[in-house]
Amino acid sequence: MSDYRTDGEGFIGELGGDLPPREVPPNVEAAEGSAKAAVAAVKAVAETAIGEAREQISTLTSETAKTVQRRYGDLEAWAHLNPARALGIAAGVGVVLGLLLRGRSTRIVYARDR
Repeated sequence: MSDYRTDGEGFIGELGGDLPPREVPPNVEAAEGSAKAAVAAVKAVAETAIGEAREQISTLTSETAKTVQRRYGDLEAWAHLNPARALGIAAGVGVVLGLLLRGRSTRIVYARDR
C-alpha cells in the first residue's frame, strides 16, 4: 500500500522509502492557482444552475398542485351529479384492483390417466 502526504514531503511508500523534500517549481504553483480558480468558477456556475432548477421545480409543482385540485373538484362535482355511475365505476375499479393484487391461484390441478 502507498501513502501520500500533504505536508509537502512527497510520496512515501513501500517501494520509494523516504524521499527528500523537493522545491515546487513556480509553474506548478501557477497551475495550482489556475486550477483553484477554475474550480471556483465551475462551483459558481453549478450553484446558479441548481438555483434555476429548484426555481423551475417549484413552479412546476405549484402548477401541478393547482391542476390536481381543479380536476379533483371537477370529479367531485361529477360524482354529486351522477352518484350511481360513480358508485359503479368505483366498484368496478375495486374489483379489478382486487383481482390484480390477489395474484396467481395456489390451487393444484392433477390430471388422471383413464
